[in-house]
Amino acid sequence: MFRRILQMTPGKGGSQNAESEQPSPDLNHDQTSEGFICPQCMKSHNSAEELFKHYELFHDTGDLPAHMAPTREDLTMLRQEVQDLHASLKEERWFSEELKKELDKVQGQLKQNDGQVTSEDTLLERKLNDAETEKFNIKQMKDLFEQKAAQLATEIVDLKSRYDEEKSLREAADQRLGKLTDQLQKEKQENERLQTELLQRPGVEDVEVLQKELVQVQTLMDSMTREREEESERLKNHYEQLQANYTTSEMTISQLKAELEKGPQEVAVYTQQIHELQRNLNNLQQQSQSLSEKLALKEKEYQDLGSVWQLRKLTEN
Repeated sequence: MFRRILQMTPGKGGSQNAESEQPSPDLNHDQTSEGFICPQCMKSHNSAEELFKHYELFHDTGDLPAHMAPTREDLTMLRQEVQDLHASLKEERWFSEELKKELDKVQGQLKQNDGQVTSEDTLLERKLNDAETEKFNIKQMKDLFEQKAAQLATEIVDLKSRYDEEKSLREAADQRLGKLTDQLQKEKQENERLQTELLQRPGVEDVEVLQKELVQVQTLMDSMTREREEESERLKNHYEQLQANYTTSEMTISQLKAELEKGPQEVAVYTQQIHELQRNLNNLQQQSQSLSEKLALKEKEYQDLGSVWQLRKLTEN
């Protein structure tokens, strides 16, 4: 699974062998995520929480109206999910550090073991190398999750910024619609007045003038109606686009949470393998100690035989 995730990350090279995937010694397990950028002022922040606080303090224009969706509560839930993702990433980092400690301890004990290298030792070393490679893959997966979390946090803030912009456009459109409505009401009143004057003045020239004015008023009313319908359609399309972006972000967060839930289980499996390797190492050390004791006994017997042979030689002389 780790190699499949690494193949999704540009430049990670998921198809390389175990030797090419050995972790470099300068990896920093305590580094924090970068890339929490405000879409309004392009300022970088160290965490999603700082990004949300910055946006609410400098760019937030207030609560969204009740008729617009998604609501502010939905954005709060998204923010909480991002914070949960960061908590899971911290837990992953702790598991990785514990796994590294176990590996370092095993490697230290292997360096202290000066016994004869057997095929079992070679197999144990290969398993340790595989475990080190898997640990490096866990680190890369953790970095990938942090990048995804940073990207999602930026997208959420950008989505909220778009909602604020949509709110401003909607308020401006409502004001303009109110002005057009007032103007239309005035035109209707003027139309009624002209019709009254037309009834009161039956002259041919007056009738033609009033008819021309009625045609102009009707044309203006039709133009205002079309403009209002076009503005309403544009706002509706923009709102549907924002709704689709919000749904996509929510699905991405759910997928990322599902991937994070698998991480601790696999780390537990690797930890169990490390314990098994530790037990194998202890058995090898016991066998080495037993061989050392047998060798000491053989050397003592050889010395005893040498002493007896020398005494016998002196006796013969």
